[in-house]
Amino acid sequence: MANKQYTAEEVKEDVKALFTENNHWVYQYGSPTPQRNCDSPYYKQQIKILFEDKYPQDVTGKAVDALLKDGFLK
Repeated sequence: MANKQYTAEEVKEDVKALFTENNHWVYQYGSPTPQRNCDSPYYKQQIKILFEDKYPQDVTGKAVDALLKDGFLK
């Protein structure tokens, strides 16, 4: 894991981009799910694992919680 500094807002926007950008860096592991969007079913733990090489899981979890609170994720 990189020792790079980031803000909570940057992590939140990166997680949000997973659902809105077809060329998101997470897809280096495979193709995006067709027709995925903020209503696509993902478990919080799945998202945390997808991002674990870039951010600690607790930071990603807080970003997911913020996106749930904002209404972007359901």
